[in-house]
Amino acid sequence: MAAYQNLPNARMVAVCDMERAKAEALTERAANVSVCTDVDQLCAAGVDVASVCTPHPEHWRAAQVALERGVHVIVEKPIAASLADADRMIAAARASGVKLSVIFQRRFWPAVRRAREALDQGNLGRLILGDCSVKWRRDQAYYESAPWRGTWDREGGGVLMNQAVHALDTFRWLMGPVDSVYARAANFTHAYVDVEDTVVATMQFSSGALGTLIATLCVDPPVVSQIHIHGDNGSSVGIRETGETGDGGTSLWNVPGSPMQADWQLEGQMETGMPMFHQMQLADFLGAIEEDRDPLVTAASGRASLELILAIYASWHTGEQIQLPLPADPPLPHAGDRPAGLG
Repeated sequence: MAAYQNLPNARMVAVCDMERAKAEALTERAANVSVCTDVDQLCAAGVDVASVCTPHPEHWRAAQVALERGVHVIVEKPIAASLADADRMIAAARASGVKLSVIFQRRFWPAVRRAREALDQGNLGRLILGDCSVKWRRDQAYYESAPWRGTWDREGGGVLMNQAVHALDTFRWLMGPVDSVYARAANFTHAYVDVEDTVVATMQFSSGALGTLIATLCVDPPVVSQIHIHGDNGSSVGIRETGETGDGGTSLWNVPGSPMQADWQLEGQMETGMPMFHQMQLADFLGAIEEDRDPLVTAASGRASLELILAIYASWHTGEQIQLPLPADPPLPHAGDRPAGLG
């Protein structure tokens, strides 16, 4: 809410929650707003843009109602829990002529934008290798804080779907489309939930480059999240996130013709916080509406990140390499199907 309130071209109009008391509690941070308990009421309140912050499998329900009523929508990550739901949302946005985007605020980090610019300019040559690592922790209190956490049917997955999705989206955005994945996953230290807490995957990108992913919630204390990408001209770029609420800095930079600046590494130590980057993404989204252009994070790119997640899950459960694009949503676990471990 603070991110919207800090934007000169945005005004809070309404808040919505199925539990009215929760919606009313939000009004303590925003005066003169309507309190709604369903999306129809929200749209009737005169909103131009709706932010959807429901559990992942419910994104499409709220989004589709708003989109069909001509309201622009930005949803929290991931875009949805299934490709079918994502496609419903994308079709509704297209039919109504409105914008749809997904919160991936890490794309707005200076370190990420700098890497993307170098890639777009061809300064890394042909990409040959990349790695993405997320080593965080979640305890039992975290999962008990909301009934949907740690469940296949109400969260859509574990560390991959909820926590590592940000790093994986950034990784795919920099490395490009993925042709195939092979993965293994397990639940090592969270016996009280159904979903995975650790994932490893190898992937081949459409460019021919190879990549790896490691994601876990079992590390105490949590360590860094980082991405490395390497080109065939000897170039290397690294992005390092030392916490979950700050900035990501350039940790490695060997790009021909572009020397590393001393202050780039300091970016990852700044106390700017995630609200700043949420605000930057929301500003870009509002600008896309006003200028009738695509936002930096398109619904299609959000769908591509979801597809990669689902392909990794499919490889884990079938024990096979999975080719992309997926022809349809792969069968995935349901409530009570707790993974036994590697296999």
